[in-house]
Amino acid sequence: MDSARSLLVHSLHDFAKSRLIISDSVYKQWVFRYTFLELEKDLGERGDITTEALFSENDECRARLVTRESGVVAGMQEVLYFLRDADSRFRPRVRHIDVILLKNDGDVVAAGDVLLELRGRTRDMLAMERVLVNLVARMSGVATMTRAFVERMSSTFSQNESPVFLTATRKTLWGLLDKRAVCVGGGFPHRLNLEDAILVKDNHLALFQGEISAVLEKIASFDGEQRFLEIEVESVAQALSVASSVQRIHAHGSTKPIFLLLDNMSPMQICETVELLKKGKLYDEVFLEASGGITLENISEFAKTGVDVISSGSLTTNARNLDLSLEVSVSD
Repeated sequence: MDSARSLLVHSLHDFAKSRLIISDSVYKQWVFRYTFLELEKDLGERGDITTEALFSENDECRARLVTRESGVVAGMQEVLYFLRDADSRFRPRVRHIDVILLKNDGDVVAAGDVLLELRGRTRDMLAMERVLVNLVARMSGVATMTRAFVERMSSTFSQNESPVFLTATRKTLWGLLDKRAVCVGGGFPHRLNLEDAILVKDNHLALFQGEISAVLEKIASFDGEQRFLEIEVESVAQALSVASSVQRIHAHGSTKPIFLLLDNMSPMQICETVELLKKGKLYDEVFLEASGGITLENISEFAKTGVDVISSGSLTTNARNLDLSLEVSVSD
């Protein structure tokens, strides 16, 4: 990928990545959903009756979140929001808990490493234990899976080559938290939601009876804000046809970046597509994304095809929670 092409693709995806922070109101809502709302569901109406039966109102304890296996840490900014920085009115049934982070998002850890330490009321610590462990385990699992993909993909390039950008899909279990975890692992989020970018898929095209020109005219004239435009194609012939239509649109003054989503095409088909696009002087008119059936075992083959982006649902759908444990002890 040449440097100018790489910089544009990076800027389009890095902008979305920059929004996955607690100060962003949309992302904060997602974190709230998987912390405070999960805590309320776990407590039910009566609360943690086991802990309340065993410990008094003023008993205190310490705790350490320990990993039982190697991986990539994610979820630390979310933990700080949940236990320290959020408005205390969000957790009327759990009081303040002191948090000391020993690892940061993106850190590589080994079995036995301590991620963070906590101190607070015993009732509070045990009441929120499962929500805390689920949060960090899920996000760290996705980050670990993503790092494995990035390392496998990067191993196919020499130092002088620009890498292909790896992105998540909307096949997520935990929405934007999954996408944030992908970013921590070294990937990018792709679309944050349906309003973020235009992506014309097979069902959209079916309703236009396959009339690509009509679809392109519609999206090229759309005056709403979007980071990029993308059209799903399923064959070499369809990719060339769409690229030709894009060339005509660009000839009339449109400067919007348009991606071709090469859906479920084999590495051989994608290589053929890239070769024919270059031969027909169409390669510079579009950006290319490979998607569909991409796994850790075959990502290297896709990375060598000449695409700009690879998206894989496996980053989130196949990720396994990192094995973590909250170890509690009596306070000094």
